[in-house]
Amino acid sequence: MERDNGINAKDNSVVSLMTLHASKGLEFDVVFLPGWEEGVFPHQKSLIVEDQRALEEERRIAYVGITRAKQSLYISYTDQRRIFNEFVKLQPSRFLLDIPDSISLSTTSMIHYSSAANNNYFQKLSSAAVPNSQSKASSKFFTGAKVLHKQFGQGTVIRIMNDNIEVAFYVGGIKTIKQQFLIIKK
Repeated sequence: MERDNGINAKDNSVVSLMTLHASKGLEFDVVFLPGWEEGVFPHQKSLIVEDQRALEEERRIAYVGITRAKQSLYISYTDQRRIFNEFVKLQPSRFLLDIPDSISLSTTSMIHYSSAANNNYFQKLSSAAVPNSQSKASSKFFTGAKVLHKQFGQGTVIRIMNDNIEVAFYVGGIKTIKQQFLIIKK
C-alpha cells in the first residue's frame, strides 16, 4: 500500500516514523506510541480550553494510533519529563483508560538511571522478572485490570504488591490503594 507521502506499509525492512495524523488509513504489524502523559498527549492546550472539542479531537487521534497496530502495540509514558530545563512530574494519559477491555494488556517497566557524572543506564524489568508477591486475597486483581475507587473513580492496575494495588487513575494519577478499597470492573 503505497501512498503519496512515500510510506510503504508493506515494507518490513524499515521503521516508519510519522505523526498520528499521517498514519490514518495505514496499518503496521508493530506500533510504538510514546509520550502518553497528561499535558503531552492530550496536549496541555486541549486540557485548559473550555471547549471540549479539542480534547475530543485528541481522543479520536489516540484511537487512530491504537488501531494502526495489527499485532503489537507499545504505549509508553514517563512519570517525569524535563520541560524548559525543569523536571516536571507527570500523570499517565487519560486516554490509557479508553483502551478497550478486549485488548490484552501486559506491562513492562523501564527504569532509567542517570546522573550528570555518568552516562545513562537502562535496566529493563519485565513483568516475569519482577517478583510479584500477590496474596491469595488479591488474586482477583491483575495488571491491566480496570478498577473503581470511591474517591478517585476509574483506573487501571499497574502493579500488585501483596494487599496494596498501584493504580493509574483517570483523575488523580498513580495511587497505591489497599485492595479492599477497590472494586474490579467486569
